[in-house]
Amino acid sequence: PSSPNSNSSEKSVTPADPLSSTWESYRHASNNYADSVNKQEMNLHPTEIKTDWDRLAAAEVAISRAAYREALRYIEQIQEKRLHTLKIHQLSALIYANLGELKSAYQNCEEIIKLDPNSPKTYYLMAHIADEMGKYDDVKQLLKKAIYLDLYFVAAYMALGDIYGRESDRDRALKMYRSTIDILKALPSDRIVEETDLTPNELIPQVEERMRWIGVGFSI
Repeated sequence: PSSPNSNSSEKSVTPADPLSSTWESYRHASNNYADSVNKQEMNLHPTEIKTDWDRLAAAEVAISRAAYREALRYIEQIQEKRLHTLKIHQLSALIYANLGELKSAYQNCEEIIKLDPNSPKTYYLMAHIADEMGKYDDVKQLLKKAIYLDLYFVAAYMALGDIYGRESDRDRALKMYRSTIDILKALPSDRIVEETDLTPNELIPQVEERMRWIGVGFSI
């Protein structure tokens, strides 16, 4: 996943082939997933880390600095005691996803779902991981589940449209893109859309470009 400091050129759709950026918004999935984990703005000296709560806080601070190996060490210290909580698995999924350890990230997402089956962001992150793992049959189902749980999940609609486009399923792709644009037009034009770091005004042209690419001669 990209860092929050990614420049605008990295976010743009490749004009020659918009669908080459199928997971464009997914590059933010694991970083933005941290929004569902309460970060604590604090600085802990190693000598002050004495309890598991301290370790969780230290892991969150490390994640905010993109120091994922350091964060993992704190989590592993907690897991040595066989503690399994929602927050531990959320942080673990985030850490492993950013380290590229996809199997572990996916397994932690599965544990999150057991504890919190109604988390659309978890299914969204799982879809990203599943695609990178080559578990293509699972990706669409995970995205559909995310949309079922959040009917206004713009990034999930857009990603599902990209998947259908990648499979040359023109009708379903266009349907997802139309739904994406309908939701974006209903949002404040200057609001940052979850999982994208972009506003509706910035995203709509990207979706329209995808529609033109999928539907040659299609009039938006």
